[in-house]
Amino acid sequence: DLCTSVGGDPLLDNVQYKQDGTLELDPGIYDSVFIGAPEPNCSSVILPIPTFVLSEGDVGYLYAIGDGANFPVSATATPQSIIAARVSVAHLAPFAGTTEETAVDIQVNGTDVLTNVTYPQIASYLTVPSGVSSVAVIPVGAADPAITGTVTLDPATDYTLAAIGDVTNQPLELLPLVDDNSTPPVGKARARVTHAAPFTNTIAGTTVDLCTSVGGDPLLDNVQYKQDGTLELDPGIYDSVFIGAPEPNCSSVIL
Repeated sequence: DLCTSVGGDPLLDNVQYKQDGTLELDPGIYDSVFIGAPEPNCSSVILPIPTFVLSEGDVGYLYAIGDGANFPVSATATPQSIIAARVSVAHLAPFAGTTEETAVDIQVNGTDVLTNVTYPQIASYLTVPSGVSSVAVIPVGAADPAITGTVTLDPATDYTLAAIGDVTNQPLELLPLVDDNSTPPVGKARARVTHAAPFTNTIAGTTVDLCTSVGGDPLLDNVQYKQDGTLELDPGIYDSVFIGAPEPNCSSVIL
């Protein structure tokens, strides 16, 4: 069955291999569709369908593919743009002297998606159509955006769009980051560390290490502004991590 809720009425009922069906749907975000066991209707989830977004007049084609042996059972669509991406927006740009003065509104494709966001807020994920999107960051009360840019979003992928820069040392800009929200390896946790601190006016001058002991081997070595690194770590309490001077490695504590 093609379903929207466990035990609910199916959108398509008892669909077999090589069969298809057509649905006339309302425009909107479809984030709970799944392929379900048919007897009784939609009794359990076999395959979640990636979130898709339909606008008025859209025509899309969804395919369940894979045999479970040579290739995993999965879902794909055409056009790929109907399969959504998820985007979190992070305001990491310390461009004013007070928190209130950093307030901005954020537009995606000309529509306000977040308002009155201040440094250093990070928003929850928004569902956005995949493909090319325009982003504008507009100071509250201003007519013109402080940051504009376009981003290409892959289907069924999570992103963070970070507004960075302080005007004085580094320009205001968007830093797109791909978020890996997959389950870490057994017995591990995952942490991404992003250098978004524009504390000097040269990229070389922003170089730092991520450290656990003075003079020890860095967790991340020679990280510069706008760079990031991902760590697979043992679960536990990390109470001695610091940003250190890079030459020689971790020679002193910066932060």
